[in-house]
Amino acid sequence: MTAMEFRKPLLITLGAGCLVVLTAATIPAITSEPQFEEANQPTQSTDAASLPPDSDRLPPLRYLASNDGFLVVKPPNSGASDVEKKKRSGALVRYSVEIESGLKSRARALSEITDQVLQDRKHGWGSDGSRNFQRVANASTANIRVVLASPATVDSRCATVGLFTAGTFSCWDGSRAMINLDRWKEGAADFNSLDLYRRYVINHEVGHGLGFGHLSCPSAGALAPLMMQQTKTTGACKPNAWPYP
Repeated sequence: MTAMEFRKPLLITLGAGCLVVLTAATIPAITSEPQFEEANQPTQSTDAASLPPDSDRLPPLRYLASNDGFLVVKPPNSGASDVEKKKRSGALVRYSVEIESGLKSRARALSEITDQVLQDRKHGWGSDGSRNFQRVANASTANIRVVLASPATVDSRCATVGLFTAGTFSCWDGSRAMINLDRWKEGAADFNSLDLYRRYVINHEVGHGLGFGHLSCPSAGALAPLMMQQTKTTGACKPNAWPYP
């Protein structure tokens, strides 16, 4: 699979004849700092293996309720400054990281992995200079919303665009990368690394949001194209989590 095949945006048809078209939009600026609630600290983290050793000493996460019932995880203050991000080349793509109520113990791992994936400058969607990903605290200003939710909620949201996820799969619902909680916890059969699968599923569903459709395994032993439906199978290919591996 050549890089050019990954780079070409597409109109995509996703299950049950649903056509999703990515269009550019003018995103209003945030005029005031949203008010966040602090997380109640869980008695134990169910994503402990994904967190750094000193995660218990990190500041508590804060959340903002979206207008459709999800909780937006406030972006961390660390990393590249807003000025540095604006200097990067490529079209600005704003994204939010969100969870369904009741999944706060999963929020930190989701937040950290999503940032690592979307802001990766070597293999990620912005590594070719065509896109500049910037995380936002207000879901209404996001071009792409990464949402971790229960299988039932994912099924419900995906059904609105004609997709049948069967309590098992994730989807792009037109504005959100809806990540199935069971897949987040368990991965998929052809992945021997849960961390690799999590990076794959975020990149894959965001890829649909960027306008890319499904691809097939090009040859036996090759890395699977990111936009292959690797949750179902990698076929004769090897699992891959990146658009530009």
